[in-house]
Amino acid sequence: MRFETEMLNMENYQGNAVVDYMDAETLYIRIIEYKHFEFDTQEKTIVTKEHSKTLEKGDEPYYPVNNERNNHLCKEYKKLVNVQSKAMSSLGLFRSIPLHDMHQVIAVTLQCVRNEVD
Repeated sequence: MRFETEMLNMENYQGNAVVDYMDAETLYIRIIEYKHFEFDTQEKTIVTKEHSKTLEKGDEPYYPVNNERNNHLCKEYKKLVNVQSKAMSSLGLFRSIPLHDMHQVIAVTLQCVRNEVD
């Protein structure tokens, strides 16, 4: 992404905080007008136009790239979230039962995770 920010001598540029552009003729993807996030009324406004660009070595990807590698990573993250959320649920069992030793809580949680992974 390339960002182009400018201050304009007008009270309102687009009437909304964010406007996306999907047509082939527009040279930018979206415009952000910050004052609309807080409903401010100043004489000037600041806008940022977001331009797409080809990712080059050393650039930080701004949006996820929809390719085989990233789709695989997404599936792996979803698996981890599922296992971790079940482990956290098992930890929640111990909130209402007083006086548990931490090693017992950890042992039960690890067993829950092992059951999900196997």
